[in-house]
Amino acid sequence: MPLVGAFGRCAVDLRSEAARRAYLEGGSVEDALRASQEAHAAALREWGSPEALAHAHAEFGTDMQKAFGDRSVMSFTTDPEVAKVFARGGPV
Repeated sequence: MPLVGAFGRCAVDLRSEAARRAYLEGGSVEDALRASQEAHAAALREWGSPEALAHAHAEFGTDMQKAFGDRSVMSFTTDPEVAKVFARGGPV
């Protein structure tokens, strides 16, 4: 389910932190997707709506993981200037 946030799009994703952790800890692809879905449901309970979650994800980025655990979504942008901000000097 795609969400549109301030900086781009977000979606429950197999590449999310929650999914990656579940898969690397010996799970299957199905376990990874389930972990991402569970993390996403918890985030929606915390933030109240997909829109609020997308805005929080855009505003807090990686700090969300420190405060709330593995993120269920992955953000991306097609705006090179926004990408440069998040790349912090890395390649864009």
